[in-house]
Amino acid sequence: MPSPRELVAHGRTEPEIAEAIGADLVIYQTIEDLVQSCRSSNPAIETFDCSVFNGEYVTGGVDDRYLEHLDKLRSDNAKAKKKSVTISEAEEVGNGCSGPMSKFTNMT
Repeated sequence: MPSPRELVAHGRTEPEIAEAIGADLVIYQTIEDLVQSCRSSNPAIETFDCSVFNGEYVTGGVDDRYLEHLDKLRSDNAKAKKKSVTISEAEEVGNGCSGPMSKFTNMT
């Protein structure tokens, strides 16, 4: 699940979103219209998980505090630090696997 800052619309106006994705225009659809459109293709569908649109997650526990935690985990600083691990450091840490390529699996 992306953190809010990883979403293309975060902190952007509709024209800025359009520019970021290379579109001429951004038009938002209501959740009700989205559900109705999906149902028109398959009336047997009774429920939809719209959590990414309305914030009502079926799993529970997704609140502002959790989203802030995700953002910290995925911050540019955290990514930069993770990528700065050298091959020799990765070899020292290990990953519980053996074989010639195992030392590179922690580098992503």
